[in-house]
Amino acid sequence: MNAEHESSCAHDTHCITCSDAACAMRLLSVDESKASGICVDEAGQHSEVLLGLITSPAPGDLLLVHAGAALQRLGETPTELP
Repeated sequence: MNAEHESSCAHDTHCITCSDAACAMRLLSVDESKASGICVDEAGQHSEVLLGLITSPAPGDLLLVHAGAALQRLGETPTELP
């Protein structure tokens, strides 16, 4: 990799593969038949999220979500999330 390429890769705020950023989302409901659930972000936007990487997901869980998939359960609860 040359110096020009390195300076153009600003990957400190987003995924270098897809340019998406991970965000905290609150799990509202689980659809076990599809291994997915409905989550809400701090702006109130609802999204369907894949839950296959999370052990025993339950409504109320705070999840780190990236590219439509929950990556991990978060320990602390931001007050901005419903």
